[in-house]
Amino acid sequence: MIQHTQILRFPDSAGATEVDPLAGAAAGWDAPKFPVLAADRLVEMEIVESTKGLVKDEAGKAKGNESLTLKLKTVKDYTDKDGKPIRAGFTGFKRIGLSAITGDPTKRDRTLKDVGADLAMVLKCAGMSTRAPRDLINDPSIVLKSIVVMKTGIQPAQGGFPESNSFNFIPPER
Repeated sequence: MIQHTQILRFPDSAGATEVDPLAGAAAGWDAPKFPVLAADRLVEMEIVESTKGLVKDEAGKAKGNESLTLKLKTVKDYTDKDGKPIRAGFTGFKRIGLSAITGDPTKRDRTLKDVGADLAMVLKCAGMSTRAPRDLINDPSIVLKSIVVMKTGIQPAQGGFPESNSFNFIPPER
């Protein structure tokens, strides 16, 4: 099979001919880089999506364990790890396992008490201290539109994925 590559040339505003930067082969491109919020910063975020679903393994098959995925967006401007601006609306995710996991000698057991503590923290930070963790499991939408304070961290690149932010809930002061 013969492959033809067409180099697109077009005049710029001064009349000079430029080479189209998008005309090169994909093999020559670096992986995309995504902005990452600076680490160890407290940021205000809105919970814009809250869904419960099955956890999938590397092959994309459901493993039977459930998780709660919270989609969060910053409510004001912040800076990335290089000091460049990141506008309000920057998206991040927080995932919380909802299933007890025991019996794996290579890992620490995760009990329903651990799950409850994680969900209680979400509720406290969302201003819903009188609600029960079971309420959040039964109706994840109860925390939608809540403004919460999160502490940022940076997860190193791994498994072909670029570095990304991690987020931990910071409870409101009493």
